[in-house]
Amino acid sequence: MSLGVWNTLEEIREALLISQKQRLEKTKAGKAILQKVGSPADVHSTIDKVDLSREVRTRLKVLPPPRNMDPCLHNETRIARVAFLRKQLENKKTSSTPTLLSTAGKMPP
Repeated sequence: MSLGVWNTLEEIREALLISQKQRLEKTKAGKAILQKVGSPADVHSTIDKVDLSREVRTRLKVLPPPRNMDPCLHNETRIARVAFLRKQLENKKTSSTPTLLSTAGKMPP
């Protein structure tokens, strides 16, 4: 993490594979190569997807990520923001379900 790399190796590998396939799909020769190696036609077919039930989807509230989310910058501000949000959530104990924050990427076990 000291190099500023925040993605897992699996995420980097997946992004590289997708970008290479997208580049190859732009030409006849590239499409022929993809077909020859047996690569799926849909670039996004390599990504694991799970359908959520309607009940789960209606209960989720997904907010856009804040701007300037570099974890190395403005550390004091981010810590103060977390403290503020925790205080706000403690004052609003109207729900029995916890509030969770998550990244979109897969994390290693």
